[in-house]
Amino acid sequence: MSYTKRDLKIRKKKVTRKDLESVFQVTPEEAKKALRAINGDISDHELYQAPKVSQLYHFDRGYAVQLFLDHVLGTMGVEGTRDYSYLNTGDTYSSTLVWLEGDNAPFISTWGDVQEAIDMLKEKEGEESCW
Repeated sequence: MSYTKRDLKIRKKKVTRKDLESVFQVTPEEAKKALRAINGDISDHELYQAPKVSQLYHFDRGYAVQLFLDHVLGTMGVEGTRDYSYLNTGDTYSSTLVWLEGDNAPFISTWGDVQEAIDMLKEKEGEESCW
């Protein structure tokens, strides 16, 4: 089952340059570059400038954007479950960019909070958690 931000009671605030600067401790230029990628205002050629993107065997733009953001924002990779993906900051409860399955618009949260919200919904629905 795919979850929405509304299902998880997550605010629907659009990610801003200031958010990126604050959460990832990046320069304004790096935050602008990341925001262009988030908003889809970046070419495939620019995406390929990130080392992990250039190594993709099969180009998937959504995943390429995540890898590009991982590179620009200095995180430790793109990880996730069948329900969401996120930029790994090294701590379960550190703020990061999270994408719900089927949604190309990331939001800022912690992957731990997202997983807890999904687990609570699954429990209500009688499903088992993936953990």
